Amino acid sequence: MSFFYYLGLFYFLGSIVNFSQEPDVHFKYIQAACKTGQIKEVERICRESNCYDPERVKNFLKEAKLTDQLPLIIVCDRFNFVHDLVLYLYRNNLMKNIEIYVQRVNSGRLPVVVGGLLDVDCSEDSIKQLILSVRGNFNVDELVEEVEKRNRMKLLLPWLETRVHDGTNDPGVHNALAKIYIDSNSNPEKFLRENPHYDSRVVGKYCEKRDPHLACVAYERGACDMELVNVSQRISWNDD
Repeated sequence: MSFFYYLGLFYFLGSIVNFSQEPDVHFKYIQAACKTGQIKEVERICRESNCYDPERVKNFLKEAKLTDQLPLIIVCDRFNFVHDLVLYLYRNNLMKNIEIYVQRVNSGRLPVVVGGLLDVDCSEDSIKQLILSVRGNFNVDELVEEVEKRNRMKLLLPWLETRVHDGTNDPGVHNALAKIYIDSNSNPEKFLRENPHYDSRVVGKYCEKRDPHLACVAYERGACDMELVNVSQRISWNDD
C-alpha cells in the first residue's frame, strides 16, 4: 500500500484513537504511524494505550524493523516480554538498544536481561560491562538468582567487589560474594567469620551440601541455633 494511503489512515485514526477502545483501531494507528515515520506518536500510543493487543503489536514492531527500537522496548517492558525483547535485539546486533533499555528506560529489568543474554551465549565480558554500567536500582537477589540458576555466578564478581568497595551493606551483595568464594575456595572460612553483612541462614543453607563445616561457621556466626544443631547432627551421623 502507498505512503499516501497510510498517511490518510494516520490522520483519520488520529482523530478517533484517543476516544476508541477498539484494539484494531489502536493497532492500525500504530501501523499507520510506523509506515509514515511518526515514531514519536508510535511511542506515545505504545506507552499510554491500554487497548491494543500487546502480542500483536510486539510482533508487528519486530517485523517492521524500525531504526528506533524504543516503541518495541516500551511494549515489551509494559507487558513483560523482556526475555523475548533481549533475544530479538541481541540476534539482530542491537546490543546498544539493550544498554539503552536498562540504563535509561527500566534498570529494574536488569536481572531478566542478564538471564536472557546468558541464554543466547552473549560474551561474559559484555554482560559484566552492562552490569557495571547500570546506575539505577534493581533487585540484587533477582540478579543473583538469574545468574546462579545458569551456573555463572563468577561473572558477577567484578560488580560485587565494586559494590563492596563503594561501601554497600546490602545482604544480597554479600551473600553472592560468599557463594562465589565458597565455590572457588577463595578463603571462604575467613570471609564467613569476618564479614558482618551476609545473611547467615541463606549462606549456611547454600553451604550445607557443599561443605557442612562452612555451614556451621555461617550458622554459628549468625546465632542460628536450630540450623547449627541440625547440620551438626548430620555431620555426626555421617562420621559414624
